[in-house]
Amino acid sequence: MRNQTVLQFIDDIYKIHKSKEKDERRAIVKSEIIDKIVMSNYGKTRYHRILDVEFQDLETVMITSKTSSMSLKEYYQ
Repeated sequence: MRNQTVLQFIDDIYKIHKSKEKDERRAIVKSEIIDKIVMSNYGKTRYHRILDVEFQDLETVMITSKTSSMSLKEYYQ
C-alpha cells in the first residue's frame, strides 16, 4: 500500500522520465496506474479502480447525466 496521492505518483513518474517526450511520459503514466486500486480517505472510505487517464484540458472533457451536461472544470468549481 502506498501512502501518496495519485498526483504525487504521477509527478514522480514525470521526474524520473523528464528527458522523454510528453507523449512517452503520458504512456508510462497510463501503463503504471490503469487497473490500480486507489482509496479515497475523505468522508466514507471508498476504493476505486482506475480505468483510464484523461490528459485533455478540463474544459473540453464533458460529463453528462440524465438531466444535465457540464465540463469537468465546471464540476470541480
